[in-house]
Amino acid sequence: MLYKEVPMEYLPLTRLTLGNTEVYYYGERNNLFDEVIVSGDIKSDKFVVYYCREGIVCGFLTFGYKNLHLYMIEAMRMLIMPMAVEINSMDDPQKSIVNMVMNHSASISCVREQMLKVPSVFMAVKGMDVERAKMMRKKISSEMDKKEKANKEKMRKQEEDQKKQLEEIE
Repeated sequence: MLYKEVPMEYLPLTRLTLGNTEVYYYGERNNLFDEVIVSGDIKSDKFVVYYCREGIVCGFLTFGYKNLHLYMIEAMRMLIMPMAVEINSMDDPQKSIVNMVMNHSASISCVREQMLKVPSVFMAVKGMDVERAKMMRKKISSEMDKKEKANKEKMRKQEEDQKKQLEEIE
């Protein structure tokens, strides 16, 4: 069993709140690493620490971000997390990782109702859904207007037919 490649099915996520700041650590707590990469400004209280072993990210810590850890977890799960060398060469590795996950989002499968119960996922999806909802409202509104006009025309014709029938009877 040792030294066999196995798919990553689960790594623990540890959440910590320091004051109003969210801290997420994803990875084994006793994991060995030989390189630490800090991305972002530590003084601004918004940064990511990547823990790497032999050039591969084996864990990370996000400090001050609300949703970033979700994208990074998905990148690790999908095996698209950049190598340590790539992270060092990127200007904004977090943005690049989010873009990679979003580009692969068609291959992400999940049960939407369960995922939307997680507030941070809901906020990430909300922006896309707001635009879709606006378009849907416009479409529904125009369809309702068409139906209403058709119903009014139908009612007008029925009233005319009734008047004609009454005139014929008299």
